[in-house]
Amino acid sequence: MKYVEQKYQKNDIQVRFTEDEDAAFYKWKDGDTYYLCIKILVHSLDANGNRRFKGRYFREFEEKVTSISYNKFVQNFLEDPEFREQYHTDGEKWTGIIAFKTEKGVNQKCESQIRRLNKTDVGKLKFKDFAGLKTFGLDGFSRAKYEKLMEIVEDEDMKMIEQAFADEKLVVNALRWTARGLAVGHAVRKVKTDLEIQQNMR
Repeated sequence: MKYVEQKYQKNDIQVRFTEDEDAAFYKWKDGDTYYLCIKILVHSLDANGNRRFKGRYFREFEEKVTSISYNKFVQNFLEDPEFREQYHTDGEKWTGIIAFKTEKGVNQKCESQIRRLNKTDVGKLKFKDFAGLKTFGLDGFSRAKYEKLMEIVEDEDMKMIEQAFADEKLVVNALRWTARGLAVGHAVRKVKTDLEIQQNMR
């Protein structure tokens, strides 16, 4: 899973997220149920870029985790010292903060709009809010096909989108918006808004 391996750096601190294959092996050997084991290593860097171990964290995901929910965990870990304490296993407790940046390839302007919309209940948003939501050019999901999107979007969100649209093209459009990080109800509303705009232009 490509989205698992992530590395962040701020000043002299480097934080790296990787799959803990050793922990996964022992889980499998003991017959324990797990989906993904993650180790997070925090290092300090000297002037020459050499690393010094500071702390280690570990998280086990027992159920399926998509790139969306995984990135949410990464964001909380990087930006909330209290949140990350529960996963500390060795060394010092890192108390700093690093702003999360998506690796999805979503345009920053689009990502900013998505965050703003997600903060408001879909029923309180207006037509113009969704009409103004743009990708600002091609991004990592503009050409994503249904099969790939199935691996990214949560099963419950998939069902909601497929119930909302009979046209496969509209389903894919909504899945793309969900994969970008837009809440599923908002994604459905966005696609319906775009469809209405297209129909009015005819």
